[in-house]
Amino acid sequence: LHEACYSGRFEEVKFLLDNGAQSGIKDSAGSTPLHYAVLGGSEDTVSLLASRSSVRESIDEPDAKGNPALIVAILRQNRPMVQALIANGASVEHQDSAGLTALHHAAIAGFNDGLDLIIDETADLNVPDKRGYTAVHHAVNSAEASNNTIRLLKEGGADLEVQDHVGLTPL
Repeated sequence: LHEACYSGRFEEVKFLLDNGAQSGIKDSAGSTPLHYAVLGGSEDTVSLLASRSSVRESIDEPDAKGNPALIVAILRQNRPMVQALIANGASVEHQDSAGLTALHHAAIAGFNDGLDLIIDETADLNVPDKRGYTAVHHAVNSAEASNNTIRLLKEGGADLEVQDHVGLTPL
């Protein structure tokens, strides 16, 4: 199932699922078939998987690195995949072991093309990670982010003057 998902072989994935393949099983790296579908870039396969209640219930299940499928899509800067995952219930509020959310990851990656999708679904644009850094802190400190990333965060409602745990603001 993992290989079929990665390769985007929709009919094969459908056949396997219809015949009892376990959609939540993890490989040795902790990746589920959904992670593989995201890595392979198959939106149809992601939508098929997400239509199954067993996948929808575990859509935020992290891999061994702590990344749910949504974060993997953000790191690959795949806007349609991010959109499909959010539409199928992926949480932008999920925090990894460092306290990073989808918004933090998008800011770090400078994923301006998909930032609006994440901002629209995020309740608190100023949520801190475990170090007290917000998405704006990360954008300012990231070589991948740009002034446009910071502008998009500000326009979305992020506070440019919020302080981290030691009192430092992003600017």
